[in-house]
Amino acid sequence: MTFSRRNIFKRDHYTCQYCGKQTSQLTLDHVTPRYRGGEHLWENVVSACIPCNRRKAGRTPKEAGMKLLHTPAPPRGDRFFYI
Repeated sequence: MTFSRRNIFKRDHYTCQYCGKQTSQLTLDHVTPRYRGGEHLWENVVSACIPCNRRKAGRTPKEAGMKLLHTPAPPRGDRFFYI
């Protein structure tokens, strides 16, 4: 599976991983910000709605007082993921 914006959104079921809102207007968020050594990998990138992404800003979820709904990981290779 290719690492891409669309595939991150699919993996996260088009749901903000901070507040649980389902929306088509999502952004990508680096759990550990890139400027602090976070990498652009499946394990560090989640879908976030715009208000949650702004609230978290350049901090970790713990620093921002936010919790992830799911720990980010590469998608499983099940056939239902592919559209």
